[in-house]
Amino acid sequence: MREKLIVRALAVLGLFAAAALWGVASPAGAQEKTVVPVGLVWVTDGRSGFLYLGIERGFYAAEGLDVRVHRGRGGMALAIDVSQNLYPFGALADISVILPLRQKGSDVKGIMMTGARSSFGFQSFTEKNIKSPKDFEGRSVGLQPGSMTEKLFPILAKVNGVDVSKVRIVPLSGDVYVPAFLEGRIDIMSGFYDSLYQVVRFQAEKRGKRLTSVWAKDWGLDTLGSMTVVREKTLREQPDLVRRFLRASKRALDATRADPPQALAAILKHNPELNRDITQGQLQAFLELMPDAEVRAEKTGCALEAKVQRTVEIFRQAMGVTEPVSAAQVFTDEFMEWCR
Repeated sequence: MREKLIVRALAVLGLFAAAALWGVASPAGAQEKTVVPVGLVWVTDGRSGFLYLGIERGFYAAEGLDVRVHRGRGGMALAIDVSQNLYPFGALADISVILPLRQKGSDVKGIMMTGARSSFGFQSFTEKNIKSPKDFEGRSVGLQPGSMTEKLFPILAKVNGVDVSKVRIVPLSGDVYVPAFLEGRIDIMSGFYDSLYQVVRFQAEKRGKRLTSVWAKDWGLDTLGSMTVVREKTLREQPDLVRRFLRASKRALDATRADPPQALAAILKHNPELNRDITQGQLQAFLELMPDAEVRAEKTGCALEAKVQRTVEIFRQAMGVTEPVSAAQVFTDEFMEWCR
């Protein structure tokens, strides 16, 4: 117990050290680059390959930035960390974590879209023959209490005419969620295509089983996905830092799309403990969800205002936010000159 407390204390101290460092030039030996800690939404996985490729290829260094990637503790925790100035930038967050904080006075905001389509969906074993939301009726669905999945499920059900009274909802905590599914204690679980789904798919295939998925984006609930977030105060006070970071990130995203194996190599170099197959699956899924068919390929990171607003409305409904929220309150492309 004592060791766990020490580790936790060191982690907290690390966050505050990062907050103290960012925006401050490194020692002269590091060519006066600005240290920029970037928080991830969760553990390091394939989705963050572009950041490591940007580091390895010197895209951030070319902008005078020394980017340091830090693993996260969930989307809401990341948004809070950015809101409290522990990180200048948060990667792979989404609008669902911005809305509740802005209702409480936070100025956290999206500045670069890295996922044009939703990765949210549900999985079952193929032999159960579940191919649409309507097939959930008469089955058991595992949901983690308080999660965004739990909040979105009723909306997905309503859009597709599912009688929720005929679905057996099984509340499960995160530590037993995946085992409950793999052991057959629930028929259906939720997993995001570019993260948990790839882990479950890998584990299922090791057991000789295959998965069938029902993705929200294909069943009337297609929201924008991941984005980079920042404080509006940072946008006002350090606009040049923001522009430099976004320019380098665009180069990194474009390079990742052009050469996925190199992005995979970069992330595994910095995180050799990761499973190669799972990480590759996550990276490939991230790349599939990143482009927007309605936005030209060279406009990496840009988003249509109408899509941002549609996403806002879906999440407002899911989270019970009654006050109107405009697209401009949660996302801006002002600092990416290639969007105009």
